[in-house]
Amino acid sequence: MPFAKGQELSRNIRNGFSKLVKIVLPDTWKAVGFTEGHFVQNICLGILVLCVLWQILRLLIKMVRRQNLQNVEWCFLVTTASPIVAAVMVAFTTVESSERYYFMWIYAMAFAVILGWEQTGRKFIPIIAAMIVMIGNLNLVYVPVLKAQEPTPSDALEVVRYLEDYGYEEAYSTFESANMMTALSDGKVNVYSLNSFDFMDMCQWLTSKDWYPEDGVADQSGTVYVVPDARAEELERLEEKGIDYEILNEAGMYRIVKLR
Repeated sequence: MPFAKGQELSRNIRNGFSKLVKIVLPDTWKAVGFTEGHFVQNICLGILVLCVLWQILRLLIKMVRRQNLQNVEWCFLVTTASPIVAAVMVAFTTVESSERYYFMWIYAMAFAVILGWEQTGRKFIPIIAAMIVMIGNLNLVYVPVLKAQEPTPSDALEVVRYLEDYGYEEAYSTFESANMMTALSDGKVNVYSLNSFDFMDMCQWLTSKDWYPEDGVADQSGTVYVVPDARAEELERLEEKGIDYEILNEAGMYRIVKLR
């Protein structure tokens, strides 16, 4: 179209492949579990990833040949499309990457094993690989949790202990931190999610309006915020708006702030 004449290629497009290689693929690698597993478990994870790629190739060839796909095969393609679309979206836009965006890889690997199991008359080596990964994950994640008498020490736990010791029963933090802190306190402190400290507005997803003032803005005197370092700029903007606060305590990456 004529309007395209003289326009430069978007910076997001130009840097997309670099972001894909340097950021997105390493985060996908972490999401699959390669950074946490031991040598044997990583070999098994590699087998499961190859199963996914093999199933995708098989189904694409089947589509090119105009052969009908079963409903379960369409479901598998939709499942595998999720992490692929997420990777492309993150790589070629300004969206920040996170391992959780590619969690559907886990479902895709399980799905691929089941498809292979059915196709080979239930004689399929990746079943063994899947069992090894399952046992490894149970040992890595759940056994230490069951053995532990107290939650694992962390900055979030330190925040919760401070709020408990000084009698604060309610606080506000980011979506990523709030639910975790509420769980760590076992209900003694309810930490609710804020969309931003800049506007102090409630999150509109996975939350209840009963936790917020009627106007949906948590800016009353005495309100306690738990601000991570990544949101420090939002805290500074509160000063620009003339909102006064005091820093009660600092715990690692968090600042505990109270409005005056």
